[in-house]
Amino acid sequence: KKKIRVLETQLQSWLAATDKMDSRVLAILHGTTIRHEMRSRTITLGRATPSTPVDVDLACDGPALRVSRRQCIISLRESGDFFIVNTGMGSVIVNGRPLPPSTRQKLENNAVISIDNISL
Repeated sequence: KKKIRVLETQLQSWLAATDKMDSRVLAILHGTTIRHEMRSRTITLGRATPSTPVDVDLACDGPALRVSRRQCIISLRESGDFFIVNTGMGSVIVNGRPLPPSTRQKLENNAVISIDNISL
């Protein structure tokens, strides 16, 4: 919960940064040290290896020993809604609620995604 509070307090600075956002950016993911601009309709989050590239390498934001190589996929639907699918073995937490493996959930604006103590 403490991490969620910290992220919420940083929200104002992030919102200011989105005012300067490129029009091709569909969404922005912020972590402790990473910032990823989502420019394609589908991105993969996980732990990159030489044989398994991902769009957002969670190992860059902290220890990711329990993060699957392809932990989850975020996609933008034609309706304009973002969805997250947990494609990994472990649980993903979205706004404090577990998203079990092989399940999908709609992402609300400013959703907090937590994977193995890494929050976006």
